[in-house]
Amino acid sequence: MAEDIKPITELKSERPVSLLERIRKSKFKFLLIILIACLVFTPFASVDICLSGAILSVALIIMFWLLQENNIWHQLGIGVVAFCLAALIMSAIFLGYLTTEPTDQLQSIDSPTDPKLSNGHVIPFRGDETTIFNYTISVRTDSNSSNISAYVIIMEDVFFTYGTERNETMHLLGDPVNASSDARTLWIYNYSYTTHLTKMINSYMFNVSVDGFWYQAGIPTEGGIQFGYGPVTSDTTAIFGSVAQAFTMYLFVYSFMPFLILVLFYRFSMRSKDAKTKMLEEYKRLKAERAGPPIEKPKEETFICSECGAEVQASAKFCPNCGEPFEEEESPEPKIGQSEETKKG
Repeated sequence: MAEDIKPITELKSERPVSLLERIRKSKFKFLLIILIACLVFTPFASVDICLSGAILSVALIIMFWLLQENNIWHQLGIGVVAFCLAALIMSAIFLGYLTTEPTDQLQSIDSPTDPKLSNGHVIPFRGDETTIFNYTISVRTDSNSSNISAYVIIMEDVFFTYGTERNETMHLLGDPVNASSDARTLWIYNYSYTTHLTKMINSYMFNVSVDGFWYQAGIPTEGGIQFGYGPVTSDTTAIFGSVAQAFTMYLFVYSFMPFLILVLFYRFSMRSKDAKTKMLEEYKRLKAERAGPPIEKPKEETFICSECGAEVQASAKFCPNCGEPFEEEESPEPKIGQSEETKKG
C-alpha cells in the first residue's frame, strides 16, 4: 500500500494532457485536418474557384502547423485527398444550378423597361441527343418593314471545357404582330431556330441587327451581359461526373500548385526554426563548458531559536520569526586586588 503512494514532487510534475495534444497523437489526425479544411472551404465554393482554392490551401497549412504535422509526404497526401473532396463539394453545390431550369429569359440591355430584344429562351430545357431544341427571341420595332437579321450563338461545352461555338441564322415566325397603343406604334417580330445538340451542357446568346444596329440578348449583369444557361442533354448522374471532373482539373491546375509552394515554404520555416533551436542549445552547452562547474557556496551554520523553535542563521542578532534578541556569552573576569586566599576560600 505504501509503495503506491507517490511523492508530492512527482505528483506536482504530472500535468493533465490537453485535448490538442491528444489530437496530435491520434491516428484520426489526418482525417480531422481534411474535414476542417473542407469546412472552411465550403462557404467560398460558390463564390470563385480560384479564391476557394486559395482558402483551402491556407486552411491546410494552418492545420499542419496547429496539429504539428511536419512530414512532407503526409502533407502532400492530405492535400491530394482534400482537393479531390473539395471538387466533389463544389460539384454538389453547382449540380442544383445546372439541373434546374432558369426562370429568367434573355433580353437586351439597351432599355431596362422596354428592351429591343426580349423573351429569349430555349425549350425544352432537358433532353438527349435525339431531342429537338427550339430557340426563340422577340424583336420590338417601331415599323412593320424593319430590316432584321437574327442569330443565335450556341456554345457547346462540358461546363468549363469549351467546344464549338455555333452562330446559327434564325427564321421569322409569321408576320410581325402589331402591339401598338395610343401612345406608341409597336411591332413585334418573333424568330426561331431548331436543332439537335450532342454536348452534355450548353449555353446560348442572341445577336440581332435591326436596321443596321446590333443588339445582344443574354442575362443582364452588373458588368454587361452573359450567356444564358441550357439546355442539358444528359441525366443528373452523368452531369455530376462531368462537372466533378472539370472542377478537379481546375482546382489542381490553378490551386494545387500554389499549395505545393506553401508546403515547401512551411517546411523551410520549420527547418530554420529547428536549426536555430539547435544552434542556441549548442551555444549554451559550450558556454557552460567554458565556465566550468558551478562553485558551491559554503552553507552557513544555523541554530534553533529557544523561544519559537525557528531555524536561525548563526550570525543573526535576533530571531526573524519571533524577534527574540541573541546576546553573546561573556566569560567572567577576576576582580582586581582579591587575594589568593579569598579565591581559594
